[in-house]
Amino acid sequence: MKNKIKSAFTLMVSTFILWGINAPSAFAKSEIQLHSIDELLASEAFQSRLGDFKFSFGNEILGQPVGIANVKRATNGIGKTDQEACEWAMISALLVLKQEAQTRNGIAVEAIQSTVTGTDYISATHYQCRTGHTNSRVLLKGTITALND
Repeated sequence: MKNKIKSAFTLMVSTFILWGINAPSAFAKSEIQLHSIDELLASEAFQSRLGDFKFSFGNEILGQPVGIANVKRATNGIGKTDQEACEWAMISALLVLKQEAQTRNGIAVEAIQSTVTGTDYISATHYQCRTGHTNSRVLLKGTITALND
């Protein structure tokens, strides 16, 4: 009888431990949010870091294509709203796109699309951001362009 109780207790403790280990992933927040590009472009954070460089969103390319750039950036979301965290991740991603364009003698990054879901999200008005409990991230693809000849 004593061994049966001990075995049942061991099984019960083991089950609770396994539930505890798997619980965070079972209840982890992970959602795709849409945020306004116009609000981002008007923000002081964008203006102070990127205001002089040309970015366009959607699928229109006006300049001479030089290449494609892909970027993934995340930011710590602790102590920030989802909106604030997504804005920081987006600005970080755009900074990388700007630097990549400048290394290729580009003057703009056009036709920027969100790719956070694995498929292209094409919009001239919104970008996608994946938010979780601890961070937010954006994935972008854009066409680096130069002046037309």
